[in-house]
Amino acid sequence: MCGLCGALGQVDWTDRAANPALAGGMRGGLQAERQRMARMVSTVLAAEGLRLSAWQANGYILSNATGKRTVVASLLQVWAEAERMLGRPIDPLAPRVLAAARTL
Repeated sequence: MCGLCGALGQVDWTDRAANPALAGGMRGGLQAERQRMARMVSTVLAAEGLRLSAWQANGYILSNATGKRTVVASLLQVWAEAERMLGRPIDPLAPRVLAAARTL
């Protein structure tokens, strides 16, 4: 996805910060929530050599060890793009992925 499409993207149902029905009690607002979610997902993706960071108010940047980057609009799109970047599926039950998830 291009940067402009990411900036103008629709709110995804999984995005707690942008969903008024789910945002009650959220500390720090939209940017803080996106950064918190990006850190958690990045911890798991690190087992696959990937990193996720919050980008603007509407998306995330997924990057690999060689510096390749792509903008994704939602957390749901992160997994499909991560698999495309790796050229293989991510096994959520792989020991290295589970070990990373346990650190959360």
